[in-house]
This record gives sequence, structure tokens and C-alpha cells, in this order.
Amino acid sequence: MTNRVAASADVGLYRIRRESITTALGTVVASLNEFGPEWIQTYPSTAARLAQEQLEGRLSIAPRVVSTASDVLTEST
Repeated sequence: MTNRVAASADVGLYRIRRESITTALGTVVASLNEFGPEWIQTYPSTAARLAQEQLEGRLSIAPRVVSTASDVLTEST
């Protein structure tokens, strides 16, 4: 469903980049650093990994919105 929502919004008005959940984390980090997203929509587990990358200085982005879907968003995540 996440892919369908992004695909339906990809009409030239917004810049959209999709990354596969199976892509290596380092590759995703490099892609996000290059793209500079304003909004990230991902699984909670991936959001936690990206947050850790940000804290460790490898991810340098400042999205205005981060939203999660599909998995349970636990307190520790």
C-alpha cells in the first residue's frame, strides 16, 4: 500500500524517491543524504535504524515529517 500511495502522488508536482526495504542500509543512507527528503514514510523498524544512523552522523537529513506504517510502533522504537 505504501508503494501505491507514493506512486499515485508521483505526478511531477512532488519529488518522490522509493527505496526497497531490501536495499542495504548504507545505500539507503547515501540516497537519502543526496535526495534530502522533506517527508519519510517507512516501517517503524527502518525508521529506528535511520534514526540511529542520524545519531551516529552518517545520515544528515532534516525531514519535516516522518511517518510510519505497517509494523507496530513500539515505545523502544
